[in-house]
Formats: sequence, C-alpha cells, structure tokens
Amino acid sequence: MLRTWFIRSRGLRRIAVVSLVLAACGDTAADTTTTTTSEPPGLVADATTTTSSTLPMVGPGTEAGCTTGGGELEVQLLVGPAEAVGLEPTAIGSLPFTVVPGPSPNAITGGGSLIYADVLTEQWGTYAVDLDMRIELGGACIAGEEVDSLGFSIEMEGDQMVEVTAEGFHGEYPWSGTATLDLTLPAQEGASAEGEGLAFILHLQA
Repeated sequence: MLRTWFIRSRGLRRIAVVSLVLAACGDTAADTTTTTTSEPPGLVADATTTTSSTLPMVGPGTEAGCTTGGGELEVQLLVGPAEAVGLEPTAIGSLPFTVVPGPSPNAITGGGSLIYADVLTEQWGTYAVDLDMRIELGGACIAGEEVDSLGFSIEMEGDQMVEVTAEGFHGEYPWSGTATLDLTLPAQEGASAEGEGLAFILHLQA
C-alpha cells in the first residue's frame, strides 16, 4: 500500500526533529560538523522503497470511443518532514494527460513532476526540505453511455532530502522511493479521490 511511503516520511520527520532539538540545545560538539548520508536510526536500512496499490479498473469498452480529449490530473502530496516543523505541508503539482482517439478503450498518456522546497530559518539555524518526484500516467479511457471513465495507471518515483544546520552541526537525511497505483475516476470536472496523505483532482480540457 501507499501507506508505506508516508510512514517512512513520518519516521524521517521524527528523527529530523530530534536532531533539530539537539542542535538548538547545544548538545552537539561546538567545534565539529557531522554529515549523515544514510537514513537516520529507526528507519529501515534500505533507502529505496517500492510500494503499490491497485483499484478495480472499469469494464470493457464500446466501439464508440471516448469523447474525453484529455486534461490535467492535480496531485496533492503531504510532505511529512515539512509538516512536522510548521512549514507548508502540501506539495501540489499538475500532470497533463491526453486521451488517444479511436475505438474504446482509448489509451491515456501523460505525466509530469512534483517539486517542493521550503526552509525554516530560526536563531539556532535552518531546517530545509526538498522533494523531487517524477510521475508517469498511463491507462485507458472507457466510453460510457452518459459519462466516460478514466482508468489511470500511475507510477511515481521520488527523492527527498532533509538538511539540518546549526552551530557545530550539519545533518543530511536522504530518502528515495517508488510507488504505483491504479485510479479510476468519472470523466467529470472536479472528480477526485484521496487516501492517506495523497489526493488527486481531475481537470478536463474545456
């Protein structure tokens, strides 16, 4: 399930906040700088996680073909380490897609990037969060008598870095992972679906 993605993020944020507090309280050596390039203690050793989720796809299509031409799939992702310290908690991106003309089912192609960067600056130092995610869209549009159905196949691959800097301390906490899921939405403006820390909203071409 996609839940693994967010559990790992939450674990990372807890470790990052502990590092932040230790640095702010002066518990690290004053004249040393520490750089951590592996995941903090408490997370699994493998820094790359693959997760998957599957939703039922719609039934067989018709010869009529879809009338839906394409649009954008808005994605909203909770960034756990940012939420933990009061930064903007949500990364928002737009994924353009097209529906290939022809008999139903009609192929869906598209995708894009989800970029997030924010920095907390305090008297004790800084806490920076960067997220770079690549998302590919596939799947099929199924023609319906009244409303078409869009069956998206979504592949996500992302890298995240949390960097904490204070007097005598520098910590880097990288993370990377992949996730896949199938998502079916009616071809209607504003149709949406959401799960733990993740939401999709459909915007159709005018």
